[in-house]
Amino acid sequence: MEFAYQLSVVLTWCWFFVTGLALARFDYLHHRLPNLWVAMTAVGSVGGFFAAAALSNQWMLLGRAVICGIVLMLAYGVASLLGGMGMGDAKYALVIGTYLGWLGWEYLWWGTFIAFALAAIYSIWVHFRESQGSNIPFGPFMVSGVIIAGIAYAG
Repeated sequence: MEFAYQLSVVLTWCWFFVTGLALARFDYLHHRLPNLWVAMTAVGSVGGFFAAAALSNQWMLLGRAVICGIVLMLAYGVASLLGGMGMGDAKYALVIGTYLGWLGWEYLWWGTFIAFALAAIYSIWVHFRESQGSNIPFGPFMVSGVIIAGIAYAG
């Protein structure tokens, strides 16, 4: 069972890398996160983590991951309603929070902080490079926050 658990976790993270990089690229190019892609990513991530929890009987991990996803989605939703980011970012936050929550609450906070810090650095660079204001695609930074937090967790 241990091998099956580890395989399900690895495959779930591989799913994130594939879909996360595709969504980050799309957001960078088009400044939007397609609902269908976000939904497919969410189904794959929750399904993969459900399988891992079932194989290892660690339902608390799944519960924490889903709660973290909901918390992050609600926080980004408020920011979206206030005009700070797009609604696609708020929807994708459910996925981002689920992956970070699987690692632990502290990784939810660190991954989110990393995403905002990288976006801030990028926005300063864009501000000095361009004379006009520009919208910042936040998806690539959300994905980067998860990847960096995941590397910190593994290391």
